[in-house]
Amino acid sequence: MSYSYNRSASRVGPLTRVLDRWWNQVHDLEAEIEAASKEYQHALSDHDKEGEAGIKAILKAVEDTTKKIRQLTDGGNSAFADLQSKEEGFVKKHGLPSEYIQEQQDRMGLR
Repeated sequence: MSYSYNRSASRVGPLTRVLDRWWNQVHDLEAEIEAASKEYQHALSDHDKEGEAGIKAILKAVEDTTKKIRQLTDGGNSAFADLQSKEEGFVKKHGLPSEYIQEQQDRMGLR
């Protein structure tokens, strides 16, 4: 007996559930990092030059980090969107992973 599922129904895979739960938190992390870096930007404008190289290194690291976060989350070409798109394609074609496993077991006569 073959396990069947409604391939036309809108379905959400396990990775999409995780991404949906964390997407906004990742954006919040980016915003908080940028906000915290304002203290270093203000310190850079101080007249004492002794720590300037260290501050510039920190600000560069902040810029690099927030850029990587945006690559994960922003726009249709982001890593999160790519992962979600691949999962949606699989789920649309094969169903959820557990359904796919059951179907394969049925085909092999293991259930």
